[in-house]
Amino acid sequence: MRTVKFYLDSDISRVSLRKGLLKAGIDVSWTPNDWMPENASDQMQLQEASLRGRCLVTHNIADFYRLHVERPDHYGIILAHQQGWQSGDILRALIRMVRNVSPDKLRGQIRWLNEWKV
Repeated sequence: MRTVKFYLDSDISRVSLRKGLLKAGIDVSWTPNDWMPENASDQMQLQEASLRGRCLVTHNIADFYRLHVERPDHYGIILAHQQGWQSGDILRALIRMVRNVSPDKLRGQIRWLNEWKV
């Protein structure tokens, strides 16, 4: 069974979150890396994540919602408000999401992380 692969944009990428996802055995990528420069635009981040079959996770609600409307051909966008979310809360919700959602169910979807909040 395929599982969701994540791309954490620069707004949500924290060392503790990245380490926690990797420790849980979840395929995760973030900025910067060999295919994403640190100064990448939101559009480039969504495009490159999609090319790699990655679901984008972000706090940048307004910009990525707009991009979703403009180009819904992505592998999912997960939105999380900045207030009320600690790294541990985000980690638990993403792990829960991976265990309960297939990548096919996220394709072209924009969803709120709250759906999987523990």
